Amino acid sequence: MKLTLPPSTRQVVDAYFNLRIGPFTFPCPYFQNVAGKGGGLVFVGKGTPEQIEKETLKVFKKNKKDPKNYSPSVIRHYMVMAGLGIDCSGFVVRVLEVFFTERALGSLTKKLRPVSLSPLSLARHYLRPFSNLSANSLTSEVNCRKITDYNSVLPGDLLRIDPGHIAIVTEVEKEGASVKAISYTHSTSDY
Repeated sequence: MKLTLPPSTRQVVDAYFNLRIGPFTFPCPYFQNVAGKGGGLVFVGKGTPEQIEKETLKVFKKNKKDPKNYSPSVIRHYMVMAGLGIDCSGFVVRVLEVFFTERALGSLTKKLRPVSLSPLSLARHYLRPFSNLSANSLTSEVNCRKITDYNSVLPGDLLRIDPGHIAIVTEVEKEGASVKAISYTHSTSDY
């Protein structure tokens, strides 16, 4: 038996892997806001596919360039230089946001708890919930539980790939009660 993400959630994943800029379709570039640059969510690695597409076209228009005159790799380079893309936690949050809605679990950002209770952390958490989420905050003990039985893994579960990176399970193949394979996806600089 194969378990998968629900349809609307899968569409969000597909939208990040199939951005439409001009006549081209290609994966959204990875962008991590390491410099602490301010701006809207689309400029800090937390935007939706639609926001990223729209802002990319604005960048080209502002520079009097037409994306159809460039290859997807050049367009992606322009996007990264402009600070447009998605980081791993932004990708996971955007996917989980739709997953929670589709499964009638309520608002993801309202369910997440701040990792630190310092006044500054609390203010950031409540005033800018998306831009202050990280792999660490999403997988902290206050926001999730550790899976100790591999056979209980389900689509929508999170995977820590290394100390600063996160992925989301998209498919689980089971034989009876045993998990035989899992598939996952993430935003990475590797594509």
